[in-house]
Amino acid sequence: MSTPKRHHYLPEFYLKGFSRDKALFVYDRELNEYREQMPRDTAVMSHYYTLKDDKGNKNVEIEKFLSRIEGNAKPIIEKLEKDESISEENKKLLSIFISFLMNRVPDFEKSENKMLEKIAEMTSNIIFQDEERAKSVIDKHERDTGKKMNISPKELVDFHRNVPHKYIINRNMSLRLMFEASFKIAHYFKQMNWMLYHASSITSFITTDNPFVLLPPAGYDSIYVTGILMRGTKKIVPLTQSICLIMFDRGTSTAHKDIDREMTKKINHNIAYWSDRFVIGRDVALVKKMVKTAKLDQWKYNGRLRVD
Repeated sequence: MSTPKRHHYLPEFYLKGFSRDKALFVYDRELNEYREQMPRDTAVMSHYYTLKDDKGNKNVEIEKFLSRIEGNAKPIIEKLEKDESISEENKKLLSIFISFLMNRVPDFEKSENKMLEKIAEMTSNIIFQDEERAKSVIDKHERDTGKKMNISPKELVDFHRNVPHKYIINRNMSLRLMFEASFKIAHYFKQMNWMLYHASSITSFITTDNPFVLLPPAGYDSIYVTGILMRGTKKIVPLTQSICLIMFDRGTSTAHKDIDREMTKKINHNIAYWSDRFVIGRDVALVKKMVKTAKLDQWKYNGRLRVD
């Protein structure tokens, strides 16, 4: 049996929901260019969810798991697109899909790495603050491993202070955090009031490579001072070109609402604004309009997490 190598961080079936004539139009913020491409070739990376052990052996169980939750979500999204009601079990399954959609993207990995690198830097500054602390680290390592370290405490401290170095976070760590965070968040999503907004036939919703958007409550102007459970925060998730889910505060309702072109435009602006690299839509005119509205070619996205 072949090992899957091409891992979509936006599911292929999901991307097809934003296509026209089987193709997508994509704006690439990094290259500042527009292009037409197929869902199969969009938001895909080699072995992105592959775990590796100490010997370099590969494990693709995460990719297989993601395929299963995609299979669960697809018929539920199709029901919602038809303005149909869904069961509590359906809401639970779709909550899991959405929480992973939020955290399976590169922005999550980059943000988590940013946080972990900062923690590693602060910890190293404490450990290698002086020779006495460095010696205790060496002693502990030698006791735990039974191996002698051929470096003195002074050399360790001097290296830390004077030699430029970078902290590299193992991909396995961010994958573990993705799993832990997603299951916890899904538990809260299923307990929220859901509203499915249906765009009119003359317009459509876009998506991005960072499709989960937090809209702060009134009075807040930054995502960095809000959170999923803060009262009044809206959780925006485009599901297809015709429907967009917005989750509100705690509740049990799942309702549908038709919206006009202007409301669709406002929602699309928020979606586009928080894109990491790619803005994706069914036609180039719509994508260009959203890029212009959010001025995406004039500023760089710095991630969902700010580490001061």
